[in-house]
Amino acid sequence: MVKEDLATLQRQDMSGADRRKLEDWKELLNQTGQVVSYEQCTTKLASSLG
Repeated sequence: MVKEDLATLQRQDMSGADRRKLEDWKELLNQTGQVVSYEQCTTKLASSLG
């Protein structure tokens, strides 16, 4: 869902500065956006994530 939202935003007319901010946001998501499946979600993992 986030990927589709970002693609929609990228198609919008925006300044170069805003386009760079969007690219930075996408990079941040790529660095932190690991998927955790239901089976992987444990109390220990939840506690470590805060």
